[in-house]
Amino acid sequence: MQCQFYIPDKSNSLIKKCRLCEQEISIDQLPEKIYANCKQSENNNIHLTEKIKNYTKATKQWIKKGSPKRTNEEVNHIYDDICKPCKYFKGKSCKLCGCRVSKSKSGLTNKIRMATENCPIKKW
Repeated sequence: MQCQFYIPDKSNSLIKKCRLCEQEISIDQLPEKIYANCKQSENNNIHLTEKIKNYTKATKQWIKKGSPKRTNEEVNHIYDDICKPCKYFKGKSCKLCGCRVSKSKSGLTNKIRMATENCPIKKW
C-alpha cells in the first residue's frame, strides 16, 4: 500500500507526512503525489493513538454538522457490498483508519452510519 502524504505544517511545505503510518519525508519540490511504501501496510494494524485521533475528528465533525445519519439501506449496502469484501476489513473494523464499521444504528459506534464520513480509499 502507498503512503497518503499531506502537508502537516503549512509554514514548512518541504515536509510531508503519511496519514496512515506518520512517516515523514523531506522534499525540495512538491509534486502533487509522492509514492512510498506505507509502514502501516507492514502489519495492517493502525496504532491506537491514530484510531483515537481518527475517531475524535470524525465524531466532532459529525456532531458539528448535526449528527446526520445514513439510512438503513445505505448502511446495509456499504457494509455488505463494499466493506465486508474489502481486503482491509477485519472483524468489525477497517484496517486503514481503525474505525468500527457495522450495521449498527448508532453513529457513535459505526463510521458507516455517520453521513459526514467516508472510506479512507474512497470506496464509499
